[in-house]
Amino acid sequence: QKTAYEIRNCDWSSDVCSSDLVPSSLDIYQTHRDVMALFPTTEDSSPRQHMRVLYIVDGHVARIQSTTPPLCAHTATQVRAGHDGWMRFQSVASPQKREARTGKIVALPHEQTVDWFASKLLGFESREIRVTDRSIVYGRKGEHAITHLRVQVEGDVRVTDWDAAVRTMIEGIGRGRSFGLGLVDVEGLNHG
Repeated sequence: QKTAYEIRNCDWSSDVCSSDLVPSSLDIYQTHRDVMALFPTTEDSSPRQHMRVLYIVDGHVARIQSTTPPLCAHTATQVRAGHDGWMRFQSVASPQKREARTGKIVALPHEQTVDWFASKLLGFESREIRVTDRSIVYGRKGEHAITHLRVQVEGDVRVTDWDAAVRTMIEGIGRGRSFGLGLVDVEGLNHG
C-alpha cells in the first residue's frame, strides 16, 4: 500500500528530522539525499525503488509518496480508489524522448509537453492540462553532473482504469524519479 505524506518546514527541524535536512532546490542530488535520509536505512541496493519513494519539494513543503513511512510527517493519507468524477492533479516530471537518429535522450520542446503528460497518465483521462513552471534543475554526484528538464503541470483527470491509474501513481512517470520528478499527485485519491 502506498501512502502520501506531507512534510512541512517545522517537521524538517524536529527531533527526528534534523534541520540539516531542509531540501536544497539548488542541487537535485543533495535534495534526493535529504529526502532519502527521512527514511529508515535499508540494505537494499536501491532503497528509493524498494520503498517506491516519489516526491515533490515545493518551497518548504515536501509531498512524498512511498510504501514505507518517513521518520517524520505532517499528514498521511493512503492512495486509494473510489472517486469516479473529475479531480485536480499536479505533476512534476521531465518530458523526454529518445532521438531515433542518435539514440540520445533529449528534452521535449514546450509545444509537445502537454501531449507527453497526457500520454503518460495511464489509467486516466485528462483535460485542461497546463504548464505552470518549466526550468532546468542541476545536481552533482561526485564528478558527474546531473541535469533534468523540470516541468510542472496541473489539470483535471478522471479514472478510466483503476489498476492502471494506481500503478501510474505508485510508479510515477518519466525519468529523474530519484530527483523529485515523476510524482502524480491527484486530489481525491491521495488527500484526505
